[in-house]
Amino acid sequence: MFRKIGVAAVSLAAAALVAGASHAAVLYDNGPANYANGWNYATGNGKSYTAADDFRLTGAASVTGMSLEVLATGAITPGVDAPSLTFFIYADGANGPGGPIWSGHAQNLAYQSSGVAFNQLVGGRISFDFSSAFQAQADTTYWIGLHSDSSSVFWVTAGDNATKSSVLNEGHGFFATETQNSFSLGGSFTSAPDPDPGAGDPSAAPEPATWALTVSGFGLLGGAMRTRRRPLSA
Repeated sequence: MFRKIGVAAVSLAAAALVAGASHAAVLYDNGPANYANGWNYATGNGKSYTAADDFRLTGAASVTGMSLEVLATGAITPGVDAPSLTFFIYADGANGPGGPIWSGHAQNLAYQSSGVAFNQLVGGRISFDFSSAFQAQADTTYWIGLHSDSSSVFWVTAGDNATKSSVLNEGHGFFATETQNSFSLGGSFTSAPDPDPGAGDPSAAPEPATWALTVSGFGLLGGAMRTRRRPLSA
């Protein structure tokens, strides 16, 4: 069983969130958070979770960091939580991530609260640098995975897009969540990206001023719910 967050009627004040880590440019944006669900990538309930989502760049690039929307059981403390956050890059497999090809620990982690709070769940955006850059090839699908040894942290979902469903591993292999996760990747292109990547390709990333998330009028479920494979409606 894995844990997810659903929608409920808790009003939010509008907030604009931007990445805090030292990303040179936004290479990829998987979409803004919709707060419909959240997938645990930490340790809890006697299980160790890893969550992942896919990305594909239209030009070769040096990927140096990541930014994502989260809900946690308390505010993220960079000096405490950064050492426990591990990222993984996986090759693309038949039905999800293949073998891991890159990994490291979060560096220069920054956290900005979103103003979302319900019971023990606190919303915010975390950004961090990779411990070393990942050299991504052009037009190649990869998966970015996250795991934290801290208390429960939920990776907030995004709206549907043209990419594959995110996946979750609760210790017995990855399976599809049938949702997308909200995240962006930073770095610099080492070859010119395709000027016309096609509709629905998130590697045509907007400028930082436009991908900053603005949230208004959403709410969060007060408790953690459990399901298999499909998100539940509130």
